[in-house]
Amino acid sequence: MEHLVATINKNNKDRVKLKRALYEIPMEELILCAINEYNSQPNSMTCPYCKEKCRVTVKPFFEQNIDFSGKTIVIAIENYPRNLCRTCGGEYENLEVESLLEEILIDQLTECVQNNTAFPEKVDFFDLLKLDI
Repeated sequence: MEHLVATINKNNKDRVKLKRALYEIPMEELILCAINEYNSQPNSMTCPYCKEKCRVTVKPFFEQNIDFSGKTIVIAIENYPRNLCRTCGGEYENLEVESLLEEILIDQLTECVQNNTAFPEKVDFFDLLKLDI
């Protein structure tokens, strides 16, 4: 099993422990709640062609093809973030986000097989950012 590790100074660590003790909740629950509450705008990138700053928008819908158990599974993704160049109209995705999305979708498909449930036909990207508490 992998562990998510963060380095924080002693003062902040003590404050986290204090908050956990005050609300009498497990540390894991406190961290998951904090992550779920975090909202910010993704960083925009510079267009690789015209060198102008892109604008972060969302694709209302696109189809993601997932190779799974020798088959191609198509899942509709809603609200996927993208960088759109205002000058040349180029559209770019964050490659790390794209890779992690595929990994998460493969995990979901694996769970569907294990639980004998149907594969999802569509997924809202923002729902994938929510952690289970």
